Amino acid sequence: MYKERMFFEVFVLVSIVSLIIYGCGRKGPVEGEIARFYASGSIGYIFGVEGGVTDLHLWKTKNGDSTGVGGATVFLYGENDTIQLYDYPYYPGCYRSCRGGGTPNTLYNLYVCHTTFMGQQHIITASTTVPGSITIVSPEFGDTVSVGEDITVNWIPINGAENIKVSINSYESELLPGNTISYIIPGSEIFESGSYDLGVTAYTNCDTTKPCNINGAEGYFKGKSGILIRIIAE
Repeated sequence: MYKERMFFEVFVLVSIVSLIIYGCGRKGPVEGEIARFYASGSIGYIFGVEGGVTDLHLWKTKNGDSTGVGGATVFLYGENDTIQLYDYPYYPGCYRSCRGGGTPNTLYNLYVCHTTFMGQQHIITASTTVPGSITIVSPEFGDTVSVGEDITVNWIPINGAENIKVSINSYESELLPGNTISYIIPGSEIFESGSYDLGVTAYTNCDTTKPCNINGAEGYFKGKSGILIRIIAE
């Protein structure tokens, strides 16, 4: 009787284990195997913005659904610089650097490793160069301009820039050629007295019509360098 009971318990235990293993085998492809990974991000140096800018957005689409991919290991390697990016709280798939941005005129290599719950790894790599630092010649920080009048912004040529964008508060110009050194902000954007934040930003790998510079995913990883100054309208 004891042997029969013991045999029955072992049989039940083996059956349960077999069921669990069979059930795991029925789950189909491991998450991520047939998913399409997408990545977009930037590393840069923005003078006047504390900490600069370094971010990465990682997500995947599977069966028409898009989800952020958290828990990845993300590093940026420069010539004399290493930056680690961490999960941004409450935004799955968003990674930020606690240290801030990169160094102007520096090539950075991006390395991303995402490991599934079954231990399979998905590697994403990319590279980009942070353009040189930017010096605005005019207007200068704290200058006074007139409400309703155009503002001509002039800056020194930016080393390594492929595209440039000029902004003031919520207004942004179109992407300008990298050799641009002047831009006129329409007076309609200076519509009332007060302070305005004026910015010039240079980019690399920003032109979406060019082949992407990323491996293991679709998307881009761009470099940026910029400066923000404050002017007063009266």
